[in-house]
Amino acid sequence: MGPIGSVMPELSFVNRLAAYVRFFHSSIDTEPFHIYVNGRLTVSYLDYGSFSGYFVFFPGTYSIVIYRARNTKVPILNTRITVQKNMVYTAAIMGTPAFHSLELIGARKQEVPHDQARIRFIHLASNTPAVDVMVDGQTLYSNLMYTDATEYFILAPGIHSIILKRNNSSIFLFDEPKASLRSGSLTGVYLISKRDKSSVPDVIFSNEMPFSLN
Repeated sequence: MGPIGSVMPELSFVNRLAAYVRFFHSSIDTEPFHIYVNGRLTVSYLDYGSFSGYFVFFPGTYSIVIYRARNTKVPILNTRITVQKNMVYTAAIMGTPAFHSLELIGARKQEVPHDQARIRFIHLASNTPAVDVMVDGQTLYSNLMYTDATEYFILAPGIHSIILKRNNSSIFLFDEPKASLRSGSLTGVYLISKRDKSSVPDVIFSNEMPFSLN
């Protein structure tokens, strides 16, 4: 059985035991990808640094086959993933033009109170060393390494300063003094490699709330 399709808000209530899965192109191979789930074309032309929409999956194991959009005869990746109920996943396509992998980054479905904002950090930049995460001048997490993902941290909604620097160093890799976190939001901060393959990552803020809480 394949995914139901892109999530509409009401599906979260119909499928309380299902999982939500989206795909993220974080590979240094910057060509767009086509993604097949159980033999069905599910995502077309997924660009580098882009997320698909969320799809509803029932618990179980799924075949994932990924092609470069310009060549659908030879897959770059043929693998399987197993999803569990009540989980939200980002399936990150990682690697280089010579070798690709699929990293399943999961968290339990959660509702966020209106007096909170929750944020986590995911390191998918293969050319970037381990980083320390600072929020509002305080170290929130140390030594975040490639393929690591933090848990969600609870912050107050509003404007925050977010700095990423090399572990045990004063070298800043990212500095955002006015990151806005909405009330009741779930945010993922993704580090991916730049197209020029420098050690300074691109940083993408992503809404990780796949369903309506209204």
